[in-house]
Amino acid sequence: MLAEMIGYDSSTACGHFTSGGTVANFESLWRARFRYDHWLSLGLYLAEEHQQKLDIFTACHMGWQRYHQLVQDFEIKENHLKAYSSVLSNPYKVSRLISKHTQNSYDGPIVLVLAICIFHGKKPLISLD
Repeated sequence: MLAEMIGYDSSTACGHFTSGGTVANFESLWRARFRYDHWLSLGLYLAEEHQQKLDIFTACHMGWQRYHQLVQDFEIKENHLKAYSSVLSNPYKVSRLISKHTQNSYDGPIVLVLAICIFHGKKPLISLD
């Protein structure tokens, strides 16, 4: 009903509410990392296992339609991609594979970490980094 109210087709629209902007921002970062990691894992897998050229930009922006098409074309099981995931595997190993297949030095993935600092006056009481 809300989708229709703001002009979207309710049969294709999906979404949910969050408790606020902070949760929504963290969720958007998680979703972006999820997509990036899946698409890059597939690109690395194809480069390593099927001698496909790795264009890191194209791999990271392939989209779900292309992702599913490649998985189908090469008959890839999801568990085959785990070894090429910087989230589910060793990110340093994945960085070395990226360097190998792009012939460029890749220092590693960007890791986003939540940092919280609780202040009392001007001195931090607790700092979690």
